[in-house]
This record gives sequence, structure tokens and C-alpha cells, in this order.
Amino acid sequence: MIRTSVVVLGCAAALLATSCRGHRGDIGAKVVLNASDVPGFTQFLPTHCDESGAVFGPGGRKLDRVLTEETCTSGFLVDSAVSGEGRAQIDAQTRAGGNEPGDPSRPSADLPIHGVFVASHHGAFEIYNTVYRFSTEELARQTFQTLAYPAQPDDTPREDVPSQTFGDERRTQKSVLGPTAEEWETNYQTVWRRGTVVGWVRTAGAADIDPHDVSRLAAIIDDRLKQALR
Repeated sequence: MIRTSVVVLGCAAALLATSCRGHRGDIGAKVVLNASDVPGFTQFLPTHCDESGAVFGPGGRKLDRVLTEETCTSGFLVDSAVSGEGRAQIDAQTRAGGNEPGDPSRPSADLPIHGVFVASHHGAFEIYNTVYRFSTEELARQTFQTLAYPAQPDDTPREDVPSQTFGDERRTQKSVLGPTAEEWETNYQTVWRRGTVVGWVRTAGAADIDPHDVSRLAAIIDDRLKQALR
């Protein structure tokens, strides 16, 4: 397996820190996904928040002159990819690609998952989420447009898919992270805005991954935002 770094929107430089800081009651820390939201998954990217930070678009490109007042993120990996036969499959795929497997407790070096594990497992394997809070609603609106409708998208073909209705505006898209869905993860991504906050959720897994999971998880965060922003 070719080692590729996991690009998680926001907090990219300090994902392994465990403390959360922020303004106005740490809104982001209160709303991002936690382990109880995703049973059957291990939280391998601990919740991390910054009081301010950059915003990253498609392909991990930093958005110029865009800073948040608060950024929070977390990430999860399905339990079967952390240990047991599934982990052995991922390690073997990594070695077949000429690399040594990463630490099972910090498996991001072996992501995105592909090969035998994808072909022999079902559902979602990876879940990521980030929330950005901005100083004004206009800045949040501009950032949503940039993230959801990028002027320079990456090379991955994407298609729009239906989504639950939540927030002020939203967009959900589907893509495949490699040549075929049989051996590469199918990816769903939802970007949405509520007031001064922009949220982002991504799920990746087998070809039979539930297309509704990504918007369901985004709606969980959005429900918390409605309470936190009052």
C-alpha cells in the first residue's frame, strides 16, 4: 500500500493533540462527532480544536486569506481495520506496496484503505469531520461556496447525491478513491453551513457503504450546532 497522509480539513498540523481550546464555550468541541456517535469505530484522531487556523480545500490546498475563529476535528477507523484479520490484510497490502505497516494504534500511514480489505469487508471504514466557526456569516458563506463548489477541484470525478435537509445550505457528493470501487474506497462527503459555522463530514468504505450515513452524521452535528449557537 502506498502511504498517503490523511488530509483532514482543519487542525492538520496538530491532529494528535488531545486538548481543545476555543472561544464562546468551545462550540466546536461540543458538536464534533465522538465515539458514542459511531459505534464499532475506534477514534484514532482525537478531538482537537484551535482558536484560529487555516481552511483547507480539495486536495489539501490551503485557502488564501481565510482564517477561522475556531476549528475542531476528529476521525474514526472501523474496529476491524485496527486489529485482527482485517488489520493483517491492511498490513500485507502495505508490505506488498514496498512499505512497512504503521503503528496499529496510529494507522493513518496506511490510509486510504484499498485492496483485499475493501473487497472483503462491508460498510464504512473511515469517518472524518471538521467544523469551522467564523467571525461573520458572510465569511462563512464564502467559505462554504469555496469548499462545496471549488473553482479548482481535485482530479477525482465526483457526482452529486441527495442529502437530508439541514443547515442553511449544503452539498453532498460521491467519489471513488481509485480506479475501481471493488478495491478502492467509495467516498461520500457533505459540506454545509449554519450561520457562522461551516461543517464537513466524510465517510469512506466498501462499494456498499450506506450513502445516507454521511448526511445522517452531518445532521447530528448540525442539531448540536442549533443548540450551541443559541
